Amino acid sequence: MLCSRSWVREAWLRESEAAAAVEAMDGLFTGLSVHDSSVEDQENGVQELLNLDSPFSFDD
Repeated sequence: MLCSRSWVREAWLRESEAAAAVEAMDGLFTGLSVHDSSVEDQENGVQELLNLDSPFSFDD
């Protein structure tokens, strides 16, 4: 089977775009390391959010 140049070029472009997207995502998640804060710090952050004044009442 013969491949046309445009088909090969198109496949190469798609592969390049996919590689760039993976690289970008990798860069985003690098800053979101779980090791940056302890579980206790994360739990304290969640508790602070739950303690914020809210116009909604969750008590039944």
